[in-house]
Amino acid sequence: MTDRILNIGFIGNGKGANRYHMPFSLALPEKFKIKTVYARHLGGPWAELPGVEYTTDLEAMLADPQIDIVEISTPHSTHYALTKQALEAGRHVVCDKAFVGTVAEAEELYALAQAKGVTVQC
Repeated sequence: MTDRILNIGFIGNGKGANRYHMPFSLALPEKFKIKTVYARHLGGPWAELPGVEYTTDLEAMLADPQIDIVEISTPHSTHYALTKQALEAGRHVVCDKAFVGTVAEAEELYALAQAKGVTVQC
């Protein structure tokens, strides 16, 4: 593993991200930094975290060379497409459950991750 702090880009800014995934990452500042949060619509009940960039531009977040890991915390019907997009951008991906709808989709995403030299986890 690496000795440096890994930068996370979150896709999704709802309950799953704010109550579960972000607090875990924030509890390990020596390992993780939340760099960017993407959501189609910003605002809502969750306060923005200090020092974190919030954006509605997914392509820009995925193109950011500082992003090491993309955490997908969106409705499960979006997981396959968003995971594929992040993998195609060459990012490691952690996807919330349910991962994808079929075994074929999962196999495709794992093969894509291997071809890109990155990992995908649920």
